[in-house]
Amino acid sequence: DGIDLDWEFSSAPREDEAAAITALAFGLRQALPEGAFLSAAVSRWRLPGREFFDALDAVHLMAYDGYGRHATYEAAVADASIVMSRFDIPEEKMVLGIPFYGRIFDDEDEDYFVGTMSYRDIVTEFSPPEDSDEAGGYFFNSPATVRRKSEWAEENGLRGVFAWEPSYDALGSRSLSAVIGDVAESESADTD
Repeated sequence: DGIDLDWEFSSAPREDEAAAITALAFGLRQALPEGAFLSAAVSRWRLPGREFFDALDAVHLMAYDGYGRHATYEAAVADASIVMSRFDIPEEKMVLGIPFYGRIFDDEDEDYFVGTMSYRDIVTEFSPPEDSDEAGGYFFNSPATVRRKSEWAEENGLRGVFAWEPSYDALGSRSLSAVIGDVAESESADTD
């Protein structure tokens, strides 16, 4: 149905890199057939210029992998608000990213993140409470946090939410995908 560009850099992009991804986005927009979808996954950090976003139908904001607790509700709201404001991106174009994994953060280590684990494995190994975003040293999004983020996205007119990586989800009553589905379903019922 279209193309999704993944814009990730380990450091600040150079001017020529930002110009190249912008040219690529506009070239793809021109080459794609009528009605084809063009989106890009970006983080709040290391962004190309404002023009890049003009070529896109949607912006998938990777609102995770931040410093410290890596994916708090507050950080996700700030990331989305800053990117939309800074680049004049309308709410209906923004898709908020939610991590289905946890990270161990160590500010003494030069790599900062010294461990990762899928949400499914965190639930299996540590059985954290459904409103806790930390277990075994891993910072992650609990069902309660995923609900808050999904509701915030809905209440603020965002295009929606996405998850990285869906295969990391827990099954059954601890499923984060089920929480997102519940929020979408209840919002859909409210508009009927």
